[in-house]
Amino acid sequence: MCYKQASFQGDDIIKENAMRRKEGFTLVELLIVISIIALLMSILVPSLGKARELAKRTVCGHNIKQVGVAIIAYSADTDLLPFYGGWDPSWRAPFDSTPANAQDEGHPYAAYRADKEPWGDPTYAKKPVPMKLACLYTGKYVGDARVFYCPSNRNSTYKYESFVKPLAPNISSDWGTLPQIYNTTLNPPNQWVRIGYTYYPIDETIKRPPLMVPVFGTLVPKYTARRYSLLSKKSPYLTDIIWSRGLLSHKSGIDGDNRVKNAGINSLFKDGHVNYVKDQTVSYAGATMAQPTLFYNDYWRNWDPPGTGQKPEGIVASYLFYNIYLMVKP
Repeated sequence: MCYKQASFQGDDIIKENAMRRKEGFTLVELLIVISIIALLMSILVPSLGKARELAKRTVCGHNIKQVGVAIIAYSADTDLLPFYGGWDPSWRAPFDSTPANAQDEGHPYAAYRADKEPWGDPTYAKKPVPMKLACLYTGKYVGDARVFYCPSNRNSTYKYESFVKPLAPNISSDWGTLPQIYNTTLNPPNQWVRIGYTYYPIDETIKRPPLMVPVFGTLVPKYTARRYSLLSKKSPYLTDIIWSRGLLSHKSGIDGDNRVKNAGINSLFKDGHVNYVKDQTVSYAGATMAQPTLFYNDYWRNWDPPGTGQKPEGIVASYLFYNIYLMVKP
């Protein structure tokens, strides 16, 4: 009898505990659950971020590969590369017969201009003339202009979306048309369309003066390659954005000394392959640091001084592109 009574009392306690559990978690249990979730988030979030960046980097490489295929087709049809030229003002674009209007070569990202003759005029009475890689688009070698932009680009200057919002309802929203709303927000405003990659085709036959000229203590080619057959076999001719360390597409950050962390660039080479080149130690006789790296050396410091964000006067863009491209290895 005593045994049965105890048993009934035990059953009552079990039922009472079960009732209490149905009412919700205890504070201790809730804290344990929150701690587990926080731990899982700390593990998963960085991994998800890395996975997203890897996916963007893959898309970027695929874009560059498509551009390479288009350039090969364009070159086969025209026997020329999409025009780049050089920074020397005596070098004129094929569509420009006026020496005073030599094409502005300091901007490898320029695709269209409508603010300077002969590329257009301030009234936009005529369409902007395509420059450089825009020739692939107008010639229908590239069907979608999105391939000219890396999805990891950090500055709106180099994003596709910036160049497809018309300023007025009667202006087309197609890429390559002007004026666009984005351009009017710049200071000072301009009417350009830019791509999201750096196009700088090095001519391997230009190796010494007078076609190599000194710029800030180092030689730079006066002109770039006009034909596919003249392209350098060792250096790329199209890469991710190269302008400042802060605008590098693929990186995890920048430290206090303007040192880029975990950086790399997708690079297109003459044989058609695309390689993701990390910030590795390079061996180049022109570099003055004991162990120069791709994104931390005297060339970047001259062009992109730490803490200023402004390049010194007198340094042309090809100074940076040429010297960095020499250090990018297949």
